[in-house]
Amino acid sequence: MTVSRTLLGGLAAIAVCAAGAGAQAATPRDVADLVGARGGSGEGQMAARGYDFHHTAEAPNGKYGYWWNSGRQDCVRILTSDGRYAEILSVAHGDCGQKSGKKDNSAAIAIGAAALIGAAALAAKSRDDRDSRDDRYDDRYDGRRDGWAGYRDIVGRSNEAADGMLNRRGYRYVGKDPLSSGHERLYWNPGDRQCLSVRTRGGSVADVREAPRRACR
Repeated sequence: MTVSRTLLGGLAAIAVCAAGAGAQAATPRDVADLVGARGGSGEGQMAARGYDFHHTAEAPNGKYGYWWNSGRQDCVRILTSDGRYAEILSVAHGDCGQKSGKKDNSAAIAIGAAALIGAAALAAKSRDDRDSRDDRYDDRYDGRRDGWAGYRDIVGRSNEAADGMLNRRGYRYVGKDPLSSGHERLYWNPGDRQCLSVRTRGGSVADVREAPRRACR
């Protein structure tokens, strides 16, 4: 669960950063060289590069001029301060009276990031539910539960005989772990995705029970 929370936390941070990055304005490359130019000469250059003047607006330290380039589908805002172009930025299409386009995509980025977080949360919940089912391991099992009727005939058999019987039933030997008296031998059935614990003493099977799937991984 700690891993899942770490993953979701990381995705949430990415979502915030992505949305912020989408909302940030940048200086278009085709007019970046005009930053610092005099307003009069800059207007001629903007027109020569395919921009049409749209309108002006008051700025805290000067005036904003808005220009639209239909070929590039770009709206540019120029801050003129002390007679020079102090800042040139791409802004939302709506600032030039156009329908919103690729420059105003922060909402789409945020929605996509939120969808990614939701998918990760569902995957984490599914994994946790599966592990929880695997953890339902009944230590009180005595070999007589109806669901294990097909394995009673293994109890009392030698380890070699049990191997052969389980192999014929689709199980393969995975490994063994030492116990206080004997060993626990693990078998995996890839078709049924079932893990089987076979406890042995003195070279013969003493008990057969279900084990968590991850024990066979």
